[in-house]
Amino acid sequence: MLYLQDAPDQASAEEIAQAVKLQGEIFELAGSSSANSSEIAGSQLSFSLVGPMPLDLDFKQTLLGLKSEAERLQASFPTSRHPAEFTANDADSSKGRW
Repeated sequence: MLYLQDAPDQASAEEIAQAVKLQGEIFELAGSSSANSSEIAGSQLSFSLVGPMPLDLDFKQTLLGLKSEAERLQASFPTSRHPAEFTANDADSSKGRW
């Protein structure tokens, strides 16, 4: 079995905090509860945050191909979008994003 290693660049503490905050706000808007922060820590935070979210499967597959945690977090939680913009009706599978 071959395991691919992530690129050494990690997301900054600010990017991580923003992603965790956005995920919580998205779940709050959806009327659901998100995982608590102790459950989502780790070197592959993006997978823990995105896994329970109702995202397009092609987009989730795209995340698996990214070799940098920073890239995965930026792709999953773009800082240019407000949490209210992340709705299931806004999903655009042709772009693989919300």
